[in-house]
Amino acid sequence: MASEPPTARGAAVRALVRVAKDDAWLAPSLDAELTDLPDRRDRAFATELAYGTLRSVRSIDRAVAAHVPRGLAKVEPLALAALRVAAYQLLCLARVPPSAAVNQSVSIVRSARGVGLARFVNAVLRRVAEQAPAEPVRPTRLEVEPWIERALVDGVGEAGAEALLAIPTAGPPTCLRVRPDRAQETRLAIARYAEGIEGAAVAAGVVAPDAILPSGIGDVRRLLALLDGGAVVQEEGAQAIGELVDVRAQERVLDACAGRGGKTWLLADRMREGSIDAVDVYPTKLDRLDRDVGARVPKGVTVRTLGIDLSVGTGALAGPYDRVLLDAPCTGLGTLVRRPELALRRQPEDVERLAAIELAIARRLVPLVREGGLFVYAVCSPTRAEGRDVIDRLLAEEPSLALDREPVARVRAEPDADGLWRFGPWRGGTDAYTAARLRKR
Repeated sequence: MASEPPTARGAAVRALVRVAKDDAWLAPSLDAELTDLPDRRDRAFATELAYGTLRSVRSIDRAVAAHVPRGLAKVEPLALAALRVAAYQLLCLARVPPSAAVNQSVSIVRSARGVGLARFVNAVLRRVAEQAPAEPVRPTRLEVEPWIERALVDGVGEAGAEALLAIPTAGPPTCLRVRPDRAQETRLAIARYAEGIEGAAVAAGVVAPDAILPSGIGDVRRLLALLDGGAVVQEEGAQAIGELVDVRAQERVLDACAGRGGKTWLLADRMREGSIDAVDVYPTKLDRLDRDVGARVPKGVTVRTLGIDLSVGTGALAGPYDRVLLDAPCTGLGTLVRRPELALRRQPEDVERLAAIELAIARRLVPLVREGGLFVYAVCSPTRAEGRDVIDRLLAEEPSLALDREPVARVRAEPDADGLWRFGPWRGGTDAYTAARLRKR
């Protein structure tokens, strides 16, 4: 079979195959495909197709399944991805000629899987096209299961839930954190870089003081290479969570569930001098933290990585720590628009299951905080069960803890009336986080 030349539709289809077959994340799967598309418009179209398809996959699947009597579960993965991407164009994108959506999807399947499967895809798409609206309308709201919507409303109210489910007109935003030691020159370099690209723009963050959001600049890796370490990619809400720790020089800090080290890096940049223990259960993440962060933090900061499953115990950790950050494993429902694949993977029981893990880890970490020290609990989820309920349980069980309601100088927001910090698209366009600052008496 002849190889299909790189196309935007092909890139979207292959990325969705990885998401479905390997439980991969959409963003890195798509990034790997976009490297073969030199044209900026093709990359933008592939991004629209991949994200748009997943964000509306429930209605897309209903439309396709009506013409697949044996059910979508039995359709070959690449053929199913091609059907979904084409159906998204037919049902939702007015500017795309139906013939182009159908013919290129059939060509992708023919090239990769042969004539027989291509005929099947062609037949199904012809029927979907016949029933498509005369004037397709791009969806403005993410499609989720009813239980997810109820959990969002319970956590942040109807207006907050609607903001979380609203689909942005542009693709997923890129956010940079400007490192403080070279802030002025880095900001100028970013502005000059954007000036040289038609349609590019640069916006300042709303809640995190070092956040910058460039748009329309193409592959952000080219910009980062020019900045030579002056900025790093980090979502603005994640930056705000790191700023809530409000570290000081010469402190001893624990970054629990550190992942790849984005917040570890922020904490180190703020401290300039001191030590950080960065913990995670996944060795591959710690390896990346060592490689990408460990050698680049200020020379006065020592970063030690430890592989520990905090849901089981605290391993070699020994307090006291001046500050502890627990960015706990959670449902991630605050990232749905950026990670629409989560809506397909999460089940109702996941909320309570993960809330129990979050509480168990928090209980183990509280004894490691020194008297007068700070414990910051955070989840990238707006659900009540993972936020308010966990904090209430922790405060009830730990009389040494008190909710710290004071504003934080480097966070351009204030806690809500209940003392918790909630970030989301209603407050600067970030992912949705729930956080609490707990002072140990």
